[in-house]
Amino acid sequence: MRLGKAGGGRAPADPAAPWPGTVRPEPGADTDAESATFRPDDRWPGHGQTAAYDQQSAYDQPAAYDQQAAYDQPAAPYGQPSAYGQQAPYGGQQQAAYGQPPAAGPSGEQPPPGAAQGGRPGAAAPGRPPRRRRRRVLAIVLVVLVVLFVVGDRIGVAVAKDQMRKQVVASIGENLKPGDPVPTVTDVSIGGFPFLTQVLFGKYKDIGVGIEGIATPGPKISSVKAHLKGLHVPFGDAISDNVGEVPVDSVKATVGITYADLNAYLARQPGKMTVTPVDGGKRVEVSGIADIPGFGAQQVGGVITFGVTNNMLTLAPSSIRLKGALNFTIPLPGGSLLPSLPIPVSGLPFSLRVVQASTNANGLSLTATAKDVVLPPA
Repeated sequence: MRLGKAGGGRAPADPAAPWPGTVRPEPGADTDAESATFRPDDRWPGHGQTAAYDQQSAYDQPAAYDQQAAYDQPAAPYGQPSAYGQQAPYGGQQQAAYGQPPAAGPSGEQPPPGAAQGGRPGAAAPGRPPRRRRRRVLAIVLVVLVVLFVVGDRIGVAVAKDQMRKQVVASIGENLKPGDPVPTVTDVSIGGFPFLTQVLFGKYKDIGVGIEGIATPGPKISSVKAHLKGLHVPFGDAISDNVGEVPVDSVKATVGITYADLNAYLARQPGKMTVTPVDGGKRVEVSGIADIPGFGAQQVGGVITFGVTNNMLTLAPSSIRLKGALNFTIPLPGGSLLPSLPIPVSGLPFSLRVVQASTNANGLSLTATAKDVVLPPA
């Protein structure tokens, strides 16, 4: 190695000492150009700092925390390894897998908030999207409103039942005669849902009514199950509990008469007939006393049918036979041994009129209808 200009010589360089900078000259290279151009006021690399010969080579320096130590490779960002969820090389921090809490640093310290899942240090954890929260709140509000509506609807039904019961009792009382027993209203039901809309529009779809113990000129009526369709009650009258007359579009009812009540009525009539159901009410037999010419009063029996004519129930015997010693069947010509017997069923509530009759195991089942009925004020 040659010396520079006079008065500016350098000490011989130790080949084993680290070289400052990034490029180390090859042994034997000419340094005259460098020495010739050097001026005292020039700043060497590291001028004013510790001598370059005392500094540690970059090749020997350890990798910074969370940085890769691979030569000529950039260090990974803080908390970001080369592969997601992998251990960073040369002492880098291992990043937690997705959904796992972040791992502690080399010294045991915890990463700053927001570093989990590759987040930016100091960033807040993401919260629930505001739109999803609004939808959840809206769903809860809707459920509460529906529950309140259903509860209010059922409360309205209970109040209306009480009012309708009063109207029905008033309607039944119009047909009672002095001394007649007062019928019992056993049930009042309100059909159609929702009920509050019916109140709002002032028209009730279906009111079910059950009545027992109705007295008529004929046999006792054991039960009436009626459905009143299209009741008109103004909204203002309904909410003020000031209901007057109630127009009803139509009424259809099933009227029941037991065999016991029918026989009690027939026992007071000529012939003292008695009816008995056969085959579960599919057929009804009758027995009674008939005056047969040449034989006098004889016990007779047969099969009967029920018909309806002009709101009147009719009992018509057929296939009459003599009982007792003369046990034989007599066909019925123009005049029968047991004549047809009319059974009045007038005086039904809601101005009902009987239009059809059938039998069952318990008694007679009559179908009655009415139109344009007006219930009196309660």
